[in-house]
Amino acid sequence: MSVTIPVVSTSDVLDGTARIEGTRVSVQRVGTRVREHGWSRGKVSDEFNLTVKEILTAVDLTTMTYILKKWTALLSDEKKHKSSSPIQVTRWSNAASL
Repeated sequence: MSVTIPVVSTSDVLDGTARIEGTRVSVQRVGTRVREHGWSRGKVSDEFNLTVKEILTAVDLTTMTYILKKWTALLSDEKKHKSSSPIQVTRWSNAASL
């Protein structure tokens, strides 16, 4: 079963920051509370009136953004230093094995 949690960005709400549709709660705010401050899903749900699926989506999106920024920095560093050793990437054949 696939569930879509709408994440939107509109210039008139939160200055265009990605947020859960129908709320003024940014994806970054939720992800930060869970990942960096150790809030439970229950606490986030109570504080922001979000469903568990909305919370998990926000955490996933902020995690992917973090990884992308780290990779971008790493690749930029690689180009600056013109290292002869390539970056090694492991590719999983099945996402369920993660």
